[in-house]
Amino acid sequence: MGQKRDLQEPDRHLYPLPCQNGKAMRLAFFLPLDPKVLAIRYAAVTGLLMFMLWLYGEPPSGIAWAILPNPITAITHIPDVITSILSFTTGSWGFGFFVFWLLNLMQLGLLVGLIRYGFWHFRPDLIENLPLLGVPSLETSQLDGRRLRRPWWIVPVFMLFTTFGVVYLITGLIYHLLNPRYYQAVWMGMENPGPVPLFIALGLSVLGLFWGYRYTLRLKGLMGNVFGVQYLPADEALTQEVHRMATLLDIPPPRVGVMNVVNAYAAGPDPENAEVIIGRPLLRNLSKDEIRAIIGHELGHVVSGDMRQMQFAEGFQSMFGNVFTVVTTLVAAVAASQARDKTTRYAIQTGSSSFHMVGRALIGFVSELMVKGLSRSREYHADAIGASLSSPEAMASALEKIAQIHTPRDVEASYSYLMFFGSSFGNLFSTHPTNERRIAALRDGTYTRLLPHKK
Repeated sequence: MGQKRDLQEPDRHLYPLPCQNGKAMRLAFFLPLDPKVLAIRYAAVTGLLMFMLWLYGEPPSGIAWAILPNPITAITHIPDVITSILSFTTGSWGFGFFVFWLLNLMQLGLLVGLIRYGFWHFRPDLIENLPLLGVPSLETSQLDGRRLRRPWWIVPVFMLFTTFGVVYLITGLIYHLLNPRYYQAVWMGMENPGPVPLFIALGLSVLGLFWGYRYTLRLKGLMGNVFGVQYLPADEALTQEVHRMATLLDIPPPRVGVMNVVNAYAAGPDPENAEVIIGRPLLRNLSKDEIRAIIGHELGHVVSGDMRQMQFAEGFQSMFGNVFTVVTTLVAAVAASQARDKTTRYAIQTGSSSFHMVGRALIGFVSELMVKGLSRSREYHADAIGASLSSPEAMASALEKIAQIHTPRDVEASYSYLMFFGSSFGNLFSTHPTNERRIAALRDGTYTRLLPHKK
């Protein structure tokens, strides 16, 4: 790295941030103090619910009522949901009923989040001490790294759910194409498809999970080679600073390295095998507090398990197209070989080709939205952790300085979801929020209020 930089212990490395309990952290999807995020999530869930109702032949009046959640339905239909799940696992019924119930429950949670934000904005004293929903007063205690950790299975479950949803939706559309005059063909195709779609979805999911896991294991070494990472010894000042800050988050000291890129990233399948890489241009151009903010940001990804989740999601997504192609081709070949006449064989081949094109496009589109949305959300949380280990001002200043000196390289685009400073175009397919939004969130404390602190 050249001459060692002096990174002394700051006089104050813990800044006033609010305390939040672990249970509220798990409900963070429904409780962000950001009205725009809440509104977008509520609109997305409501739109999907209305789309499902339309597919199932619900009249316009019933679809219009779906704009608001029905808490009574969410409670009284729990036994029916259990029955529908059991029927789905046997292949005798689809999972549409469960989807309706889940979307209604998500609507209810997001509506509670919107109401909570209104109280916090206008009358915070009314909810300050409420369990789960309260927004506590500011504290100066140390972050609780153990409660910052997120379950590793969240992303795989979402990807599995997407796979099943798309397979059953395509099955319903195929039924509709075969029975265009039957207005309930889509509904019947999704709810009475037989066991074949279930087996296809299971097979695709298992293969997608396998490749996602493999991608996660090999990515750390791949990125090190691509960016020419030079790993630092334990007595290097930067290594010692990273290890000191890792101790504050109750995680093992990661491997530390530098690269000739105006960026930084964290990689590795878990905190025990993580590494934090900082660009040399950042060390030359940023202040000590700004460097600590960046280190804290990357360690935030490590302690939260973001690396494994994002790498898993990208691996699942990048390999799924090929898996989907192979499986649909094999199924079509077997089905065509058992056809009794040329007309049936031709129909099977044509149908499988359409199934493949539509399925790959839908899965790619939906998974891309999910992966990029997850990436943007995790950047906000990592910024909050970085700010707590330095200061919100240092975190914001680092973002502003990097924006001025950063010239993106083509290779960075391939791994932008792991970078400190990635693709940020302010749209649904960006890996990072815009700088303006990240800085605004830091100044408003939008995400720092979700961080758990030690008592």
